[in-house]
Order: sequence, then C-alpha cells, then structure tokens
Amino acid sequence: MRAPTREEMLQKIAEVEAEMPAILADAQRLERAMQEPSFSGYLRRELHRVKKTTPVILRETGLSKLELINFLEGSGVLTSEQIDRLVVCLDIQMAPVNR
Repeated sequence: MRAPTREEMLQKIAEVEAEMPAILADAQRLERAMQEPSFSGYLRRELHRVKKTTPVILRETGLSKLELINFLEGSGVLTSEQIDRLVVCLDIQMAPVNR
C-alpha cells in the first residue's frame, strides 16, 4: 500500500472541509433536540447517557436505525409502544405525579 501523494491529501482535506457545514448543522440539530424541555428531550439525553451501544438499543427496543436517528434529531416521533420499550431499555423508573 502506497502513501498518498500531496495532491491526494489536499483533495481529501478539501472534501472534509466541504462537509463541515453540514456536519456542524447536524450536530446543532441534535443538540437542540436533546435540550428540549420535554419528555422527548429527556429521553434523548438518556439515550446519550446510557452505556449501551446503538445495536443493543435497536435490538432491545425494536426501533429501526432510521427511527432512532429521526427521533434523536427531533424530526421523527415514536409511538407509545416504542416509548415504553425505550423506557425499559434505558431502565427509567417512572413515578406517578401527584397534582
């Protein structure tokens, strides 16, 4: 395997630099969705906190990768059944609220 040429390295750097705005926009969208002051925002924060890998989360919840990504980005919603499985997967203990 040969080492890349200077021109090849510069081309790769240019490709990565061209992708950076989209990567940063995705990261900002994920951060905004995670910080929502809602139960969905809480679930997103818990998904980032949990020490389970994505394949384990997908297997335990039955979510597709696309469903999980869309939920994390705030562009997709989950059904009640999916939320119930996610709560179990994340080992979240729900408590009744007395009002």
